[in-house]
Amino acid sequence: MHFVTLVKEQLHLMELTMLLRFDSLAESVTSLSNSLEELRIELKSFQGEVLAKFDQDTEGLHRLIISSSDEE
Repeated sequence: MHFVTLVKEQLHLMELTMLLRFDSLAESVTSLSNSLEELRIELKSFQGEVLAKFDQDTEGLHRLIISSSDEE
């Protein structure tokens, strides 16, 4: 009977350990998800900046081409 009690206690401790590990894993996944969302927002902002710079450069190049063709 003492052996059965020890086994039950051991199983209970193992169950608690597993629950703690799953809880820790869930926190890690949530943290990773939040970090990925922040990264997505930063990348979207960077994409906007790159596109705006590209538009400026294209417009400047277009004006340069027009002004050089006007000189000819």
